[in-house]
Amino acid sequence: MSRFLRILRRIAVGLVTVFLIFAASIFIILWYFEDDVVNYAAEQVGNQLNTKARVGSVDLSFWSTFPYASIHFDDVFIQEPGGQPTDTLLHASDIYLGFSLSDLFTGHYTIRQLKASEGRAALLIDAQGKPNWNIWKENPSDTGQSAVHIETLHISDFHVTYEDRKQEFYTDAACRHLELDIREEDDQLRLQTDARLTLYTMVSGTYI
Repeated sequence: MSRFLRILRRIAVGLVTVFLIFAASIFIILWYFEDDVVNYAAEQVGNQLNTKARVGSVDLSFWSTFPYASIHFDDVFIQEPGGQPTDTLLHASDIYLGFSLSDLFTGHYTIRQLKASEGRAALLIDAQGKPNWNIWKENPSDTGQSAVHIETLHISDFHVTYEDRKQEFYTDAACRHLELDIREEDDQLRLQTDARLTLYTMVSGTYI
């Protein structure tokens, strides 16, 4: 029995050692690349959007989006295009854009995971059929360093309103939890989702 315990202890010590080496390596990698990635992310927010946006802080994260590394935006506010400074298109306490850890070494980032929590979004299509979420510039100043290929989407504690004035439709809902996995297999798009939603209002027809 004592021999078994010694073997078990050696295995435990080995696993702890491997984990500590792994954690230390991740810490060093994030520390080394953080300034470059954060500066690039902040620059892209200014170059790519055609509306005003505010971000409390930006940092590089790993454990919150494991196994992805991620750019973490804290206290994000995006103004509705053409609206007043207080007109909110999107507000979120936290947004994570996840990418492969190896992208740090190549300098080309492919966004594969999106996480957003504790926020609200006000989506609108006006009477002419124009949506208010077209916030990307048509000819952005793009260095080609980033691409978007979302494979996993995580949203929690979000309040969403959607109004279509052309089709006279309105809905108001809360997203407590949403996980969406997106996979492309044999030229087909496969979706797997787990969601907890609360629908407060849904109106079709004249509602104003």
